[in-house]
Amino acid sequence: MAIKELLRKTITKSYFNKTVFLFSLLNALLLCYLAWKKNTECSLCHQVPFLSMTDVNLAVTGIIVSLALAIMVMFSCKVKLLNCSALFLAFIAASLSSFLLTSQVLINKALCYPCLLSSIIFYLIFFLLFYEIVLKPIWSKRLYRM
Repeated sequence: MAIKELLRKTITKSYFNKTVFLFSLLNALLLCYLAWKKNTECSLCHQVPFLSMTDVNLAVTGIIVSLALAIMVMFSCKVKLLNCSALFLAFIAASLSSFLLTSQVLINKALCYPCLLSSIIFYLIFFLLFYEIVLKPIWSKRLYRM
């Protein structure tokens, strides 16, 4: 019950923030599964020669980024700079995941579907934040002028 009240107090700005928060937590859970899977059976990321990190470290980094996005969105009502920071972090995460997927497809000629799903979720988070922070204020200003 205390968690529900905390969420109600901190994430009251919009449904977009609530959606981004839930997508970030979902992505963190997916990346936890991915880290476990890559540690046990998946070998697609092991074959990318220019990565200095292991694939488990990449998944753990994705978990940290997803949780950081969730925390930033949760407290963005109180600190306005966190919205822009979350947008920037989501852009970097989406771009990096696209780069990793592209290199995986070009080098291995195969695709890891949980990695693809995680990349899609990072893009969803980015587009939701972009709409909320950039597009929505621009469109609301244009409507008030008319």
